Amino acid sequence: ILALVGWILYLLFDTGQFTYTKWMPFEYKGIQELLLRGLGNTLKAFAMAAVLSLALGTVLATGRLSDHRPVRWVSTLVVEFFRAMPVLVMIFFIFVALKVQPLPALVAGLTLYNGSVLAEVFRSGVNSVERGQREAAFALGMRKTQVMTYV
Repeated sequence: ILALVGWILYLLFDTGQFTYTKWMPFEYKGIQELLLRGLGNTLKAFAMAAVLSLALGTVLATGRLSDHRPVRWVSTLVVEFFRAMPVLVMIFFIFVALKVQPLPALVAGLTLYNGSVLAEVFRSGVNSVERGQREAAFALGMRKTQVMTYV
C-alpha cells in the first residue's frame, strides 16, 4: 500500500499537480467560504440522513419480521424497491419531479436508500439468532418483542 501511495505521489509531483499556480485559487477568501459552507452542508446532510435512515431501517425491519402478512408484504415492497433504485436517480427525481429544495431532496434520497439497506442488515441480525435461543426465550414466557430485544 505504501508503494502505491508513493507511486501516486510521484506521478502527481512529476506532472506538476502540486505547483503553486494550481493551488492559488484556494487562497481567495470567497472560495474558502464556499468550500466551508459546502463542507457544513455535507455534514448536515450526513447527520440528518444517518439518523433518519436508522429510524426508517428499524421500522422497515420490524415490518419485514412482522407476523401480519400485509405489513410484511408492504415492508418488503418498500425495501426491495428502494434498494434497487440508484441513489443518484432517486435524489434527482425528488429534486426535479417533486420540486424539493436540494438539501431535503438529498436527505430524502439518502434516507430511503440507506434505510432500506439497514432494514436488511437489522433483519439479518435478528434472523441470525439460533432457533433454539428463540425457543428458550419463548419457553421462559417472553413475548416476541422481548425476544427480539433481549436475545
